[in-house]
Amino acid sequence: MDSGSELKLISQVQPFTLSNHMGETFTLNELVGTPWLSNIIFTRCPTICPKITQTIADLLPNLPKSLNFVTLTTDPVHDTPEVLKKFAQLNRAETNRWHFLTGDKPTLMRLAVDDLKMVSQPKPKAHQESPNDLFIHSSLLILVDKKGQVRASFESDAPNLADQIKKALTQLAP
Repeated sequence: MDSGSELKLISQVQPFTLSNHMGETFTLNELVGTPWLSNIIFTRCPTICPKITQTIADLLPNLPKSLNFVTLTTDPVHDTPEVLKKFAQLNRAETNRWHFLTGDKPTLMRLAVDDLKMVSQPKPKAHQESPNDLFIHSSLLILVDKKGQVRASFESDAPNLADQIKKALTQLAP
């Protein structure tokens, strides 16, 4: 893709109401006007989630200050605001622009699966490698523009991830 081209519209994020890691109501309106990246994890995850979270923590200082991050949980029964707050602190999250969201499972799944086009499903007990190996979910980072439109996705372990994200941000329509 050349640097002057626009990114294609993938989907539109519908209004949502969830809770952030501070226990405060968090809606799509909090994000309108600035681009954001989203991902999905669960705090008990023994495998990919810690890696994705570390990747985001490492990325933040290298990306524009106007870019927000939204981490959704696929395990809202366990991942309460209090648990997410501790998780954010343990991962040295810049929480003025990195929002950890939880809420009711249908709202989280509509946002993650229907709107952001991520995968999230329970892992069958027969395939669980440990008691906390509970979900199969995307390891993608999803780029949403300032109008709430999904415009790109990135593998969280991609080489030159910050450069890929910066390039995509320049391709967003003004």
